[in-house]
Parts: sequence; C-alpha cells; structure tokens
Amino acid sequence: MSTMVRTTPRALMERRRRLLADIHMGYEELRTRAFTYSLTAEELAVWHAVQDIDRLLNCDGWYIRVEDRDLYAVA
Repeated sequence: MSTMVRTTPRALMERRRRLLADIHMGYEELRTRAFTYSLTAEELAVWHAVQDIDRLLNCDGWYIRVEDRDLYAVA
C-alpha cells in the first residue's frame, strides 16, 4: 500500500539537487547516460527519482519553475 506524504516544491527541488550531487552528476550527463543505457544501479535509481520529482513539479528537467505551495506525493 502506498503512503501519502505532504511536501513543498522547494523541498522537492532540494531533494533533486541532493540526489544529483550524491552521484556527482548534473542532469544533462545523467539524462545522456540514461538514454545510452550506461547507468549503474544507483544512478538508475536516481534517474527514476529525478524523473518522478520532475513529474510532480510539472517540468521537463531542464527548467524548473514552481509556485511555493504544497504538493502531494506518493512515497
């Protein structure tokens, strides 16, 4: 069963930033490596998490503009 959590766009953006920093990669490099199937298991997990965050923020990964309001996410 999924759990609902409440978060803010700012918190999601910070989580996204930390995820990319943890693997020492920027979005563009991660995206390129994902499309060429050259990610480690850890990097692939980060790629999926970043995609999920981008979907919640309603952005394409390149430019993030969100209002400072609460969002609901499934954890």
